[in-house]
Amino acid sequence: MNTHASFELERRGDVAHARVAGQVDMSNHDELLANVLAAGAASRRVVLDLSEVAYLDSAGVRLVFDASRELARHGVDLALVRPREPYVARLLVLTAVDQAVPTYDAAADAIAGD
Repeated sequence: MNTHASFELERRGDVAHARVAGQVDMSNHDELLANVLAAGAASRRVVLDLSEVAYLDSAGVRLVFDASRELARHGVDLALVRPREPYVARLLVLTAVDQAVPTYDAAADAIAGD
């Protein structure tokens, strides 16, 4: 992973909790997408936790849509944890990501699927 983003994965039963921190842009889109899709193996849900993302551009928005589409092809649900950074959270609203993918304020809620 480049120095602008980090990726951590924790499995909780059949749910993969994928935490991304830092910056999400075209320099790391492909690697992050590969990591998220790999997290979907043997999972019923992937929780993409963006709470620590400080910067996200159009490639980051594309990452969510790409991951959602590809995971769905394999019967895996995608859920998001809303970024704490107001700019990033607003971008997800403006691009309707929050309408296309279930979005939660807390990782525990996304993992539970409440």
